[in-house]
Amino acid sequence: MANPHVFERKNVYKDLDFSFKSLALTRDLGTKSDTNAINQSVKNLVMTNFGERPFHPEIGSDVNALLFEPASSISFSALEDAIETVLNNFEPRISLRDVRVDDNGIDENRIFVRITYVFIEKDETVDTEIILERAR
Repeated sequence: MANPHVFERKNVYKDLDFSFKSLALTRDLGTKSDTNAINQSVKNLVMTNFGERPFHPEIGSDVNALLFEPASSISFSALEDAIETVLNNFEPRISLRDVRVDDNGIDENRIFVRITYVFIEKDETVDTEIILERAR
């Protein structure tokens, strides 16, 4: 006999949607949950420079600085290492599997990054892509 007082949580993680779009009916800020919330967190960690977060100058990566290095296998390897380091240190909800930097968009001043990780709570493998662009 099933216990009627036991509830299963559908959403494990919930966060604000940083696009700050309001919901049409309630005019509240939108939210992201589970995999979408973690994808947003991963992208924010990758794009954060050291010292940008108040009271936590240790959170960040050198990704933005590496975008201005000459395109070579050495700079792409340094970019992969910087992404792996920040995610392993500051995102405990995932288990990082792979980080790949694709230089196909280098002619358009873009670098495509594919991050593969396991969402630990749900044992789900997730691929997410980030497009890194140099700000001019």
